[in-house]
Amino acid sequence: MKKLLNKPWFYALYCIPQFIMIHSASTASQDFKNVNACISDYYLYFYNWFNYFFLCMYEIIFISFFMVLLIRKEMDCNRVILYDSTLKLWKNCIKSSVSLTFIVPIINNIIIGLVAILKHASVSCNWNEIGSFAKNMMPYFDIKECNLWIIIILCMFLDILRLQVALLMICIIHWLFRKSIIDFFIVYINVILVNLQGLFGYYNMNIKCVYKYMIMSQRRVYLYGISIKENIVVPVFIWSCFFVVSILAFRFYRKDMLNNQ
Repeated sequence: MKKLLNKPWFYALYCIPQFIMIHSASTASQDFKNVNACISDYYLYFYNWFNYFFLCMYEIIFISFFMVLLIRKEMDCNRVILYDSTLKLWKNCIKSSVSLTFIVPIINNIIIGLVAILKHASVSCNWNEIGSFAKNMMPYFDIKECNLWIIIILCMFLDILRLQVALLMICIIHWLFRKSIIDFFIVYINVILVNLQGLFGYYNMNIKCVYKYMIMSQRRVYLYGISIKENIVVPVFIWSCFFVVSILAFRFYRKDMLNNQ
């Protein structure tokens, strides 16, 4: 992990496409035309997978690729037999990639904030002002304003949880099946399902995926403010479920692979 994080090409491959796409989208999108957007609008817009899919989709696809490589290396048969406990193996698998789940959301926040500043976005929340981004999107509703730092922290918090769920999912799947192709398939199918939520809703198909519950809806925040249940409790509950299942999977399955069992 340290070797990967010390490679400039790693940051270039992630940051350059993200910056170009976010800057281009904020320039070309009709949502930003002739409105006075504040910095909070940028975070809510670009972190909302249903508004702008590239940030979250590219993030999970890009980072999960390295997670799979690191976890596969950690679970190599020649390494597994050296452990005297499956829980120690689990801890090392998590440690191998957990840094990515914190570093990448910080990078995302910096990129979005930088683009917002370059676009001369207002620092203070202006959602109830005439000509604001929020009023332009929802002109006939009463809008609840939120503090910028709460929006930034919550967006980053949900981003961290999404990546950690991806990490835990990869750990579980690779421990059960030992096939990298299955790891990628399960992670990427969830990404595809998120992108198809609008289509599923149109045809009244009740198909969900884990990432859907870890996205903050821009419109709902405008209308109702921050929801403790939807934006914190449910995502943390999903993360907790994956956390517990991953520990149980390592604790009780394939114990015979360890040298001392």
